Amino acid sequence: MSRETILAFSAILFAGCATVAPVSTPPYFPPNPSAVLLSHKGELRASASASTGGETVTAAYALTQHFGMLASGSAVLRKSGDPNGNQYSGEIGAGFFDTTTSKSLCSEVYGGIGWGIGNSTFQTLDGGLIPEIGWQISGNEQTRFATAWIQGAAGYDRNNFSVMILLRISDVDVYHDVSQESVRGAGLDNNESVPHDTTVSGTGNVYIWFIPGFEVRYGLDRIQLIASIFGTQFASGEAIGPLVSAGLSYEF
Repeated sequence: MSRETILAFSAILFAGCATVAPVSTPPYFPPNPSAVLLSHKGELRASASASTGGETVTAAYALTQHFGMLASGSAVLRKSGDPNGNQYSGEIGAGFFDTTTSKSLCSEVYGGIGWGIGNSTFQTLDGGLIPEIGWQISGNEQTRFATAWIQGAAGYDRNNFSVMILLRISDVDVYHDVSQESVRGAGLDNNESVPHDTTVSGTGNVYIWFIPGFEVRYGLDRIQLIASIFGTQFASGEAIGPLVSAGLSYEF
């Protein structure tokens, strides 16, 4: 079995075993950050990665010797646990890369915008120490959001091996957020209680994310295995992670 086949099989196996734990209701995760690593005019790269925060596919193309464009799509799929739900998003971006200062050192800066949707369902029991006489609260939440981000990366890249340090700063504007809740009696003592249904709408929630990461790539010829670790932190100071990611990159 060739080394390229082993690398591809390893990445596919990891993606199939990935789990997702949403950090909010509905779930929101920024796409897995990754270095673009374009190096010359006309180069076309595609990559796919999976982490405990979701799956991301990216394509990048170098229009000139130092300017590139990219497009990506990501998904967070969670079918178990409470809450559970899905998130889908897409992004486009552009930036500059520099590989002329040294044969082994490279740096790049990219920025982009994107849009996405999320949905989740939840169910909780509010009854104090005696659940049988409590209240069952269930419902669903749907969101739509817009994103804008800037990312810088620098490191070593030579002979199909690279080590990169990167930082992404992402702004997430949740411009549509609707939650529908239903309250029902959970026990014998309140089965005849009148159900209470509510719909709550919210707009204008903005979140700032700081996403530092460390990425290693290794492979042969056109295909490379990607392994990275990154964290997510709100501007308010709340940290999430670290998250581990693995995937493949291919140069056409």
